[in-house]
Amino acid sequence: SFCYDAKNPPSCWICLNEGPDETGKPLVRDCACRGSSGFAHLSCIFKYAEQIQQREGRYSSDASDIESPWEICPNCHEQYQNELSIDMATECVSFVQNNYPNDQGSLLEAFDEKLKRFSGIEDGSLETKQRIEGKETAKIILSMIERKNSMSEPERILSIAAAAYNFLGHRALEEGTKEHAREALQYFEKYLDCCKSIGFTVGIA
Repeated sequence: SFCYDAKNPPSCWICLNEGPDETGKPLVRDCACRGSSGFAHLSCIFKYAEQIQQREGRYSSDASDIESPWEICPNCHEQYQNELSIDMATECVSFVQNNYPNDQGSLLEAFDEKLKRFSGIEDGSLETKQRIEGKETAKIILSMIERKNSMSEPERILSIAAAAYNFLGHRALEEGTKEHAREALQYFEKYLDCCKSIGFTVGIA
């Protein structure tokens, strides 16, 4: 944890300025950094990630040999957490849309990474706006998959679809009504169908 010291306030590790950025947004930190390290303006982190991604080239969530600037803090080398992780994933989606407008495969991967941020938050702990945004993200993913003319990587596509159906199923269950329970069952059945199609033996998790 960090104890604020008015005589030695934290500063953004990127621009080195203290206090809020030009838009009035404060310094943020939600990773494994400790003490006064790791604080940054969200706008600065976005610009940093964009510069790293442009240097690396085409976006791919499968580049396991490269630490994703959208997911990993370059200081502690641990994943961003909670709202910060969602903000980074959302900005990543915008980056792919703006820089690779015709690359639906990369955009689908970016949306899948964003959904993982919501899925990483324990059931029942999602805030209302996060639950709504997560459901919208899952539905966008399924809509994109339905519109794909070809499935060059069918196993990967089915894996992404499975995650979206599973997320929607859990969100429906949280509503606590019989109608939503039936809706959840439909989502879970589609989830299991996707898993069976790619040879995964799983339960509802």
